[in-house]
Amino acid sequence: FPSLQDYAVASNEKPSTYNIEKLNFGILICAEETASNLAVNYGKQNSDFIVSLSNNQHFNDRGLRILSGFTRMISSQTSKYTIRATNNGITQIIDSNGNVIKSLESNKRDYLIEKIYTNNEATFYSKYGDSFLYLTLFILFILIIKDIMKS
Repeated sequence: FPSLQDYAVASNEKPSTYNIEKLNFGILICAEETASNLAVNYGKQNSDFIVSLSNNQHFNDRGLRILSGFTRMISSQTSKYTIRATNNGITQIIDSNGNVIKSLESNKRDYLIEKIYTNNEATFYSKYGDSFLYLTLFILFILIIKDIMKS
């Protein structure tokens, strides 16, 4: 969803964290769970955990699993527990390593209760994002050019 990422970058605004009983958390709504740059900003703002709210009624089972994977990836990138609540998708509690702790099947109406652990530290990825990847690609490009020029 490039339009979400473009909006966040174009507006030059960071998403706000919310506070309840001295806990800071970030909220991802619907397609924002596919835009990791928004979650990374929550990591930079020292949020303790992330809440993802999503309307998944337009997706089949495969699509629901893919969206769940995006949320799991966000948890591991930011090293934060994520509470994923959906209207008819896969509702989950995900730990800071991206492992599903508790889950509800799609189209099942119920609730989850589980202890979560907070972490307000920013990870390497939260601090630097894809910079390491770009640096690695740049170095690889230089090495390839150098190898071609030798030949």
